[in-house]
Order: sequence, then structure tokens, then C-alpha cells
Amino acid sequence: MNFVDLIIAVLAVAFAAIGYERGLLASALPLAGFVLGAIIGGRLGPALLTQGGESPYAPLVTVVCGLLLGTVLAVVMEGVAEAVRLHFLPRGGVFGQVDGLAGAVLLGALGLLLAW
Repeated sequence: MNFVDLIIAVLAVAFAAIGYERGLLASALPLAGFVLGAIIGGRLGPALLTQGGESPYAPLVTVVCGLLLGTVLAVVMEGVAEAVRLHFLPRGGVFGQVDGLAGAVLLGALGLLLAW
């Protein structure tokens, strides 16, 4: 095992710990919101330019729109996830443990995907 493998393992464990603390719902909804916003923003960006996708600024506008819209949707979905979690998922008990373990698996896998 070399130093890069160690960093990847620490990253995946750290992501899994964050996922366990937050739970599946509070981890998955903002992630889905960001991905959906990035896709929509990426499609919307070139449409804002007069030359469309042929503009020399199209890649920059596409990335900026994707990041902005993805961030906005992630924040909105984070609020929705927090409201749902507070009303329907108690932190203790079996449901809280299952939610935490599923969140750990999701964010641990995300950490490995980012390293890949």
C-alpha cells in the first residue's frame, strides 16, 4: 500500500463517517439536487448566449451555470431533507441506525468515486 492508497482510504472513511452522521436522506437529496442542477445548468448555459454552443464562451458559461444551479438545488434539497428527517425520522432507534448506515455507504462510495 503506497501513500496515495492511504489517502484514498482515509478519504473514503471520512466520507463514510460524515454519511453516518448525516444519514441517507440528508446525504442523498442534496447530492441528487446538485447533480440535477448541474445537468440542467449545463443545458441552459449555452442557450443564454447569442451564438449558443458555437460561442467561444460556451464552455465557461456551461460550467458556471451548472455549478450555480447545482448549488442552489443542493441547498434547497438540503432544507427539504432536514425538514423530512426532523418530522419523520427520529435520530435514535432502528430507523436512525439504518439511515446512518445507508448514508455511510452512500458517501463512502462517493469518496471512492471521487478518488477514482
